[in-house]
Amino acid sequence: MTKFSFKQLAATALLMCCSVTAVANDFEVNGIFYNITNLINNTVEVTFKGESMTEYSNEYTYYVEIPDSVVYEGTTFRVTSIAKCAFYKCSSLKNITIPNSVTLIGEEAFYGCTGLTSATIGNSVTNIGKSAFYNCHNLTGIEIPGSVTKIGERAFDSCKGLKSIEIPNNVKEIGEYAFYNCINLGSITLPDSIATIKTGTFYSCGGLDSITIPAGVTSVENNAFAKCKGLKEINIPDNVVILEGNAFTECTELTTATIGKGVKYFNKNLIGAGNPFRNCPNLVNITVSEDNPTYDSRDNCNAIIEKRNNRIMVGCKNSTIHESVTSIYQSAFANCTGLTQIEIPNNVKHIFASAFEGCTNLVTIKFSENVTGIERYAFRECNALTEIYLMSENPPTIYSDTFSKYSATLFVPQGTKAAYESANYWKNFTNIKEISYTGIEDTNEEVNNKMNNVYDLSGRAVVENPTSGIYIVDGKKIFIK
Repeated sequence: MTKFSFKQLAATALLMCCSVTAVANDFEVNGIFYNITNLINNTVEVTFKGESMTEYSNEYTYYVEIPDSVVYEGTTFRVTSIAKCAFYKCSSLKNITIPNSVTLIGEEAFYGCTGLTSATIGNSVTNIGKSAFYNCHNLTGIEIPGSVTKIGERAFDSCKGLKSIEIPNNVKEIGEYAFYNCINLGSITLPDSIATIKTGTFYSCGGLDSITIPAGVTSVENNAFAKCKGLKEINIPDNVVILEGNAFTECTELTTATIGKGVKYFNKNLIGAGNPFRNCPNLVNITVSEDNPTYDSRDNCNAIIEKRNNRIMVGCKNSTIHESVTSIYQSAFANCTGLTQIEIPNNVKHIFASAFEGCTNLVTIKFSENVTGIERYAFRECNALTEIYLMSENPPTIYSDTFSKYSATLFVPQGTKAAYESANYWKNFTNIKEISYTGIEDTNEEVNNKMNNVYDLSGRAVVENPTSGIYIVDGKKIFIK
């Protein structure tokens, strides 16, 4: 008894991290190694062989069936847990059966068991620890028992063989990045017991083609479904209050997003914002519930507008910046690679940081005369820009990094070229031209390329379909969007 008590104390002190040397196992029976966890209740945990998890490689191979109890020196011990790093990098382990007596699968218990193809988990396990099955990339299926209440951070990270998984109703918490890089995960069932879909939970699950957010969820955090390239539609139900920036970033096949009436914030700190659909180039339909008191998509503008200040929060390549909008918030159109031209309406006074950052195919911008400030990075990496139209006689405030390049032609009102040439950072543009905006009309209609009376502002005849910009058509100045 003294021996076991001493070793138990030593284990408590030394088994703090898998990277440090740990106490040797207490005993071995039939090729499985155990540490005594309680001498009063006679319980043990399955552990690794030797002083540390790296001292021996592949001490567990092929098929291992853990018993619910084991006898050692005449005493029966109940097996109640799998210790931290117990099967660490046992790459020759193929199958594992965990008995009903076990309640805990410890952190990194099966970390790097790359040969593991199946795992049977007993119906008493309540906690699957952090990184428990990390990089078990040949694990093709696993049934999580109804007893489980918590799935730890990165528990199934890089389990690339997983194709489907059902989370039972008792699970209250799924840790960050729990299913990160499960690239073949095609379907998953989430229970109503989950309140938060945490940061990166399904990051890079490229095979996931649909997801139903359950009724219990109130928060979808940053990168929760990032790089889920198979998703085509997403419906944010009424129960969700917080939809964080980048929640669905780089969902490149996403076409439709519907926002329920409950969403109030794009940040879990309840301040600031971020675009939940950043870098979704095929997103064309954005709709907000008419019953949402905080946001709307007025007049089917295919955007999310904050009602209290008429600020556009999220846009896409099909968005119309509504005439009531007064500002364009940070990252609203970031990485919207399908956007080729944009017209900023008259009521817009301010464009926030990174609003159009990464719009790599944006060719033409028309600013209204009321824009007074454009923040840092607003048009960074918009390297296709060729024409920028400014209506204001007073150069808006910009910064050295508002634009990445200054090669676009800057069209400014008649008589203001000198002001722009001397204004901070506008003067960096190498080609500034004055034009008269008097009488310019807007049109979305295609100008017939066979007409002989379409001219650019230099008086040259346009023989092909004109791109967006200002032209003279039938003697009138026309801005083609």
